[in-house]
Amino acid sequence: MVDGKLELSKFERFVYRYINEPNMVFYANSQLAGVGDIQDAFEFTRTNMAENRIRIASNDFQAKIIIEPIGVGIGHLTSQSTQTPTSGAGV
Repeated sequence: MVDGKLELSKFERFVYRYINEPNMVFYANSQLAGVGDIQDAFEFTRTNMAENRIRIASNDFQAKIIIEPIGVGIGHLTSQSTQTPTSGAGV
């Protein structure tokens, strides 16, 4: 965010760190959701982030982003691996 407003170039840079597909899924709540390109996701986020935590995901849900109403966000890439992780205790 710049001066309390969501800026498209910063939003694009953040989203593209995790989602490199032309379309993505975005969700605010059970009545506010959609699928679209980066511009659609930006407009959706800008319009709805003041009252909602925004979730954006790749179409295969391998990449997920959460943007909080205060303007901070975090992303996560799910491993493509099918191996089961083991604990540090060797279990």
